[in-house]
Amino acid sequence: MRLALLALAALDKVDDSLYDRFVANRASKEDPDTAAVSLYDLWNDTFRTPLLLLAYCRKLDNARIKKRPTSVMTALDPDAEVEDEDELGDLEGLMVVEDEELVLGADDIGDLVAGLGNEPKRSDAERWHDAIEKIGGIRYALAGQTDDATERMEVAIGSGHANHVLGLLDEMTSTWNEGIHALVMAVYEAFVPDADPGSVVPAYKTTLRRALMVRRAIAGLFAELAPINDVLQAAERKRHAEALVELSNKLHNFVLSDFCRSMRAADRWELTQFDQRLEAEELSAAKLTAEGLVKYLESLGVVNQREVLVEHDRRVVVEVREALTVGRELAELSARTAHEIIVKACEQAQALLGRATHLDALLKRLRAAAQASKPAQNTQLLEWLDEVLAATGL
Repeated sequence: MRLALLALAALDKVDDSLYDRFVANRASKEDPDTAAVSLYDLWNDTFRTPLLLLAYCRKLDNARIKKRPTSVMTALDPDAEVEDEDELGDLEGLMVVEDEELVLGADDIGDLVAGLGNEPKRSDAERWHDAIEKIGGIRYALAGQTDDATERMEVAIGSGHANHVLGLLDEMTSTWNEGIHALVMAVYEAFVPDADPGSVVPAYKTTLRRALMVRRAIAGLFAELAPINDVLQAAERKRHAEALVELSNKLHNFVLSDFCRSMRAADRWELTQFDQRLEAEELSAAKLTAEGLVKYLESLGVVNQREVLVEHDRRVVVEVREALTVGRELAELSARTAHEIIVKACEQAQALLGRATHLDALLKRLRAAAQASKPAQNTQLLEWLDEVLAATGL
């Protein structure tokens, strides 16, 4: 567990390492050999602790395989010597139990009834065996993906494609985060099945959670800056200076936030450039920069094309549609029960926030209406939910 937490801590530093390396790559033209060495060092430093964790998991898996019985006789007697030519050996010595009449007394029946429905208590050894089996599968998958990514990294470095290497590093960091969390949960599920994953590794963020966080943050920043930019671009100049200061401050705070740190290095770099330019430029030039910033934020909606978000949004839409169907069927039978289901569907739909600007407006309206709604408003909520689903395009 300690090794897993250390590995996650090492991966957590990658965001800044990737960003620093990306900035350095943009700012200067390094000698190809120097750049290659630097990228190799970054790769090795990032995955040194995770690979140590993988080696330890391999050791555990090998120990489990060595203890596995190789034949019927070794299963019956681990100390028995079995000849290669006849693994079954001489079975004559095995005790044969003759059939006897089954006689059950009242006490026996009582014990049987008391035991019905109760699972036998598992020993720690059995629990650990199950955990090691899961760990073995996860280790195998992680090792394969790491080997493949390392080969691709070496090809990219040899071709001088530094940005491709940084992209691979970002991709593998997400993969390792998922894998390490799965390793930790394999142990906890064996011994503490009711453990909350969030409390086991509080700092851990799944690829989906991270993508959702970035999507909502970008959408929120766009929603804040777009109206300010409208004021800045308006013909009335009286409020231009004030609007520029407000827009610049909001962007600067965002660039310093954890949300920005969670973004991909290229996107983070672009926002940092906008931030620096807005602070340094005169009003006339800053107006153009602000307009470019808002358009750039709008273009970041491409994040919704990531597979993890596409699958998430489709799943949410399916769940909301199912809730709508049930809500409509119950509306005439029990308005109160239908209302509870519809309100829950409204809450589920909020997971789509950040998908599109026009959709966000519908979701905010829906959330406000649902929070103060009553069963008499079921029809209105159903109509607005239909609008939300139509706006997703899914």
